[in-house]
Amino acid sequence: DPNVRKTLAAYDDTVSFIRDKIVKDLRDDPALLTPAIIGSVGSLDGKVLRPVDKGWVSLNRYLVGKGPEERQKWRKEVLAASVEDFEEFAKRLEGWNASVAVVSSGAALEAEGGDQMTLLDLNDDSL
Repeated sequence: DPNVRKTLAAYDDTVSFIRDKIVKDLRDDPALLTPAIIGSVGSLDGKVLRPVDKGWVSLNRYLVGKGPEERQKWRKEVLAASVEDFEEFAKRLEGWNASVAVVSSGAALEAEGGDQMTLLDLNDDSL
């Protein structure tokens, strides 16, 4: 990522974006929720796959234990989504203390202000 600081700032602003933009917009115009729900379900169902892609998708779902039951459960949850769910999601994110890992060259990180980050050199044999 050539813009590490901007990317990390975007992640840091996620809670504010959900609360100040998404929740506000949905409260002002509840009809906006319907296309979002349709798009989410559409991304789950996807497009018509070629046979080789069907095999690949099936293998991945098998390996991670995602059967039709899990996909149907997710589909039902998405169809039942509400503005309150977005508010609850923002609350959960706000309480989450995540750590961040960036894989980059040392020079690129230093150009982004790497002196303010803890850098771990993976080429260090003592690790």
